[in-house]
Amino acid sequence: MYKKQNIFLILVAIIIFSGCTKDQHFLFEMGFQRDFEIKAGLNTVEEHNFVLNNFNVDTAGNLGTRGLTYNKLNGIFPSTMQLQNVSSGAALNFIYDVSVLIVDKENPNVSLEAFYREPVPTDTGIQLDLVPTLADFKQILIKNNFDVRVKIRVRNITPEFITARLIFKLGVK
Repeated sequence: MYKKQNIFLILVAIIIFSGCTKDQHFLFEMGFQRDFEIKAGLNTVEEHNFVLNNFNVDTAGNLGTRGLTYNKLNGIFPSTMQLQNVSSGAALNFIYDVSVLIVDKENPNVSLEAFYREPVPTDTGIQLDLVPTLADFKQILIKNNFDVRVKIRVRNITPEFITARLIFKLGVK
């Protein structure tokens, strides 16, 4: 009797946990990269915003070369993102949390969070991997041009000027 119950519980656990993986089967991914400067001495009270303008993407061209159209897409979703210190060996552990939003170029009031990390681990080095959200950016990327807003709160005053590099991919399903 107990063996049957144990086997049943194990099977239920396998089914539940195997269904919890995120579906990452993209038709293709579009990569982007941009550098920006984090100034020395940022305070711990305010949220600091960095606006990175004019990310160009030829969504129609990318789809056309693969025989796809907008109507056939399920969506365009965040895939991977890294924030790197490319100017020095200073760790990014002074950051408390970070959020990256994709902003509609034509209407800056329209934005969706694409990636985040909250809280940033205190043992972070010069590279920080961010977590993708489930937001769909199809409507923003149809316009072929978007902005990115990086929102950072720091746990410690920034130690020096840092050239940060944002590297990310958006996946098309």
